[in-house]
Amino acid sequence: MAQVEAATEGLADAALAPPVLEIDEGDAGIRAKANQLLEQYGALLEPDSMMRKALVATAPSASTSGALLGPGQSASASTHDAGATSAQYAGTLRRMNKILSENPKGSNKDRSIDVYLNRVRKVPIHRINDQNVQPFTPDAEQAWLIALAAKTSTDSYLDKSTHAIAENFPEGTDMKPMTMYVEERQGRHILVAAVRGSVTTGDWLLNANASPAKSTKILGRTSDWHRGFLRVAEKMEMYIASRITVNISRDCKTTPITEILFTGHSAGAAIAQIFYAMSMTAGSKMESSVKELQRIHCVTFAPPPITNIPFSPKDTTASQAHLDGMFYSVLNEGDPVVVGQQSHLDALLEVYLVPEEALVAKHPDGFKAPAPYFRVLGNCILMREPDPDDSESEEGDLFSVDTSHVEKALFGDPFLHPMAKYMQGLQSILKPN
Repeated sequence: MAQVEAATEGLADAALAPPVLEIDEGDAGIRAKANQLLEQYGALLEPDSMMRKALVATAPSASTSGALLGPGQSASASTHDAGATSAQYAGTLRRMNKILSENPKGSNKDRSIDVYLNRVRKVPIHRINDQNVQPFTPDAEQAWLIALAAKTSTDSYLDKSTHAIAENFPEGTDMKPMTMYVEERQGRHILVAAVRGSVTTGDWLLNANASPAKSTKILGRTSDWHRGFLRVAEKMEMYIASRITVNISRDCKTTPITEILFTGHSAGAAIAQIFYAMSMTAGSKMESSVKELQRIHCVTFAPPPITNIPFSPKDTTASQAHLDGMFYSVLNEGDPVVVGQQSHLDALLEVYLVPEEALVAKHPDGFKAPAPYFRVLGNCILMREPDPDDSESEEGDLFSVDTSHVEKALFGDPFLHPMAKYMQGLQSILKPN
């Protein structure tokens, strides 16, 4: 993670001017308290605390302006609406202060990631009720496709794909790094398009720019989407669609491509799911590029919620290729990203910052997860940590679960989010066939 650490150097001195929300710099105590807590609790957002410095830097004085940039970066329109991102962080700091002001006793002690995890895990909805999950035993085809997606999503984090025939799209002004290559299985040829997850400071600005953005183009209906992810996917669509067309045309005689797999982890999963939605949108560039294929798949890992419409091929004007394909979202039970949005973060802050006795008094019928605005998508495959109280529970147990049950959960363990953790849970199907 040296590259990530280097990218975050100097963020504490960066200046941002949020255009919507502002923090009153006159109350230095508010910011000092928030920063102190963020230093101790930054691991909630990511185990290596990549976001911690960025969060601390988002409460500027009214006289400053500019964009949050890493070393060597220059300000441009490609900063993914940094001002809007700053506004979201500023709002989080304000909510933290509100919780602290409402619970002055004990609010400045016992602040550590261990205390946080202990409190979150005590909340019953941190785990989905056993009655709402069913064992998932993939057949050979499902296991192979999930394993292919997992390995390629992991590979996308490398500087250069290990696949000799891969196209590696570098990070550019409005591009998120991708890997595209052809995989062969028993005479079939599948074009794999994997989007890299979050690595750089710019990636994290993109993730946090989550305010709803309205679109009338995708899926032929008016809907709201995660602003940052939508913006990047729309700017990438034409180029990625053209590369898909080129790959299919180039290999049509010797190794005809009949399927495509969109995949990725975390933010990469979000972009992959938007590409998948675009491929179901009549008249779009993406739809045109895949319309001759026989099966269209989307298998993602730790996808954050991206839209307020819970779409699937069955309830859209999707082609038979989509209906014959697979649409899976693989989730680690407890991973906060898979349900992550502002209301969810607020709930986690409440569980963490409010003394336990006060929390019980405030929620006598049990803590409930807030109703989500952005929805969980796909056929969900749930991976569980072994239950220490269940001798038959093993790592690698997979379950199917309806999206509605995932949306009612309060997941909050950031250590369950890295792709390496997903690979660990998928060992049972990653073995060579």
